[in-house]
Amino acid sequence: MQGDSATLDHVVVNVQTRLDAGAAAYGNLGFSLTERGHHTLGTSNHLALFQQDYLELLGVEAGRPNPAWDIVANAAGIQGLAFKTRDAEALYRRLTEDRLPVQPPEEFSRPVTLPEGTFDARFRVVGVNPSPLRGVRVFFCQHLTPHLVWRREWQSHANGALGIAHLVVAVADPVRGGEAFARLLGIAALRPIAGGLEIEASGVSLRFLAQEAVRRSLAPAPLAQPKIGVVGMGVRTRSLKAAADALARGGVRPKIVSDDRIAVAAADAMGVVLEFVA
Repeated sequence: MQGDSATLDHVVVNVQTRLDAGAAAYGNLGFSLTERGHHTLGTSNHLALFQQDYLELLGVEAGRPNPAWDIVANAAGIQGLAFKTRDAEALYRRLTEDRLPVQPPEEFSRPVTLPEGTFDARFRVVGVNPSPLRGVRVFFCQHLTPHLVWRREWQSHANGALGIAHLVVAVADPVRGGEAFARLLGIAALRPIAGGLEIEASGVSLRFLAQEAVRRSLAPAPLAQPKIGVVGMGVRTRSLKAAADALARGGVRPKIVSDDRIAVAAADAMGVVLEFVA
């Protein structure tokens, strides 16, 4: 049975030092973003919040104290997957007993400014090291102050976005990659798909594909160059027309327009092949 740790919390898109460019790019894609936040860990971010999960644009401001250069050292694109936990301490103990490579819980925060004042949004995370995906940080996130993050006024998007539908994961061995993730998340069901393996985390499909299958899946919206890791993301929208209209207003020309999806190239989404699906 899936526990809360098998539910996606958020996807981290590394924008390196290009926070302004990242915010502009995702604004052009029709997402409403939160004001820039600054973590006590030395990173800064913008969020696109949905009903159950969210998208985080994570970067570093050079002028801020103790910038976390190591966190954004990888190439731009999806560099982190966070899964939910209601109790980071208990999860750490359970995964340790299962002999999985997890790190002790770590707590951090960032200020959030609301009409009624400024408050600290606090988080407790359990990291997985080494990660089951090369170049991708995998961790579990406990929201200690969820009311400062999951706010209705931040969940409305011009592109109609409702939540993350799927992730395309490029791996050398889809079976090995999928099984490693399934064990970590406590998911029993793995489904063979063309070119790889699929697991489902509370409604979000994680598709582990070999390189050739990735190219077929993303065509004709290819990556600039082949890579290993999370290379594509599907976002569920209430209306493909709303998504298409938002892209047109943002000056973004989609690579794919069909009855069931619209896709934009990685160059338009900070290294992510982004699909809107009905």
